[in-house]
Amino acid sequence: MRRLDLGSLTSIRGFVNETKPLIHGLICNAGVQYAGKTRYTSDGFEETFGVNHLGHFLLANLLTAKYAELKKIAVVSSGLHNPAGKGSFAPPNYTTPEEMAHPADTPDANLSKLGMCRYATSKLCNIFFTYELSRRRPDIMINAFNPGLLPGTGLGRNNSPMMKFAWYIMLPVFAGFIPGSCTTDKAGLALSKLITDVPASGKYFDRGMDAPSSGESYDTLKAKELWDESARLTGFQITAT
Repeated sequence: MRRLDLGSLTSIRGFVNETKPLIHGLICNAGVQYAGKTRYTSDGFEETFGVNHLGHFLLANLLTAKYAELKKIAVVSSGLHNPAGKGSFAPPNYTTPEEMAHPADTPDANLSKLGMCRYATSKLCNIFFTYELSRRRPDIMINAFNPGLLPGTGLGRNNSPMMKFAWYIMLPVFAGFIPGSCTTDKAGLALSKLITDVPASGKYFDRGMDAPSSGESYDTLKAKELWDESARLTGFQITAT
């Protein structure tokens, strides 16, 4: 077991350099969300965008460039990437990769809403990345995955004490009865099948079922912009196709 910090480009490169061959599948599952002041990675990127998108972007590209046998990738996104029917959760706000990586100060912002918006936006970026990699690398099978609401997972580690109590103690008891929620066991099984059993690529799976993602997620111009700027931000040279 080796340490990997997706908030550090140096850590990602070191991890890939030390990784042994015979890698056949990759699950991009890291995710952070904050409700407080803006946090930054060691490379100076806003942490939600830096970890949830840029870290996975660099890791997946370095690994697939190094290991030809790596042909299957699953990227964990979220239904929150789609503003339709998400209630009080702030919708995504894709602006430019530069602005998302280095946001301007917003001293009067509602920090909770801002954190939700950044999380939803990073999950939209996960789908842009999935679809764009599928277009650029038809030899690789890559799909995005919405696990549904998963109370009790580490995503709630940065919540307030009251929210942590609900997230870790109360909600897991009722996970099977809350619309849109799923247990970690069921979600993990559906996710693993994207690596072992699903023959499709460039798709979005909602808890195991092939489903449409948001209308915005099919914007190829935004996907290409995100790809090119992510390569610049991470310092990874990728041949255009």
